[in-house]
Amino acid sequence: MRRRTGNKDEAILQAAVKVFAENGYHKAKIVTIAEAAGVAAGSIYLYYKNKQDLLIKIFDELWINLTAEASKITTIENLNAIEKIERLIDLFFDTFDNKPELALVFINEKQQLHKTNGNSIPNYDALFNNGEMLMIRGIKDELISPEIDIKTLRNFLLGGLNYLLELWARNPEEYPLPSLKMNVNHLIKKGIMK
Repeated sequence: MRRRTGNKDEAILQAAVKVFAENGYHKAKIVTIAEAAGVAAGSIYLYYKNKQDLLIKIFDELWINLTAEASKITTIENLNAIEKIERLIDLFFDTFDNKPELALVFINEKQQLHKTNGNSIPNYDALFNNGEMLMIRGIKDELISPEIDIKTLRNFLLGGLNYLLELWARNPEEYPLPSLKMNVNHLIKKGIMK
């Protein structure tokens, strides 16, 4: 396999995101990805073994970047646990800003990757483990109610963030990302009580 360099590899990845978002993983064809990338279909196989390899690369890049940024946030000393959680939420949404197709691939194709890649998305748990550690820290610092089950809160936030991301990706005018971020952070910080 050829070493991945230059614009051709990036063009192939961007085209794969576009085609996966439009058609879904199962209906996507390598030839369609090649046409969208402006390369010959055979060129894709110089860089990637198959369609699954492309999907794995998309998720690898996404989660490696997210995890690195999340780790930086968790080590900021002058922020409390709630402020760090807010930053993590911002990071999650900001990662997809101006990339609704990437958001749709993330939302729609996680299950495919779970099935074909040993039931794990690279770095997925690492990212959300950071959030869980912050929640535990928030309970210790008496910023988060000790009655809240951390696993339930983690999964509630994960599901909610995924759903909101999908709403934005499908209809950005009705669900603007800055408004979603602001409302989720408000909910985390103040709850629903007046």
